Amino acid sequence: MKDPNWYVVSEKNIEEFMQRIQKQTGGVFFAMTPGDYELMAYNLQEIKRFVKETREVIIYYRTVTADDETETEVTDDGRSEE
Repeated sequence: MKDPNWYVVSEKNIEEFMQRIQKQTGGVFFAMTPGDYELMAYNLQEIKRFVKETREVIIYYRTVTADDETETEVTDDGRSEE
């Protein structure tokens, strides 16, 4: 994963910020309120929870439906190993 750049902008540094953004992007930037940032963080946690839960379901069904003659072991990352 790549890390995004985060800027905290206030009345004290807005001029410096705008000059930097003008050089980097031609003056285009996206803004987010603290409340919206909290919502984004919550949504990301929900996505992580959903992926983990889905992975557990997949592991369960792989284990249950594995052929008894062929012993299949499911690893933590959901891959089957014979």
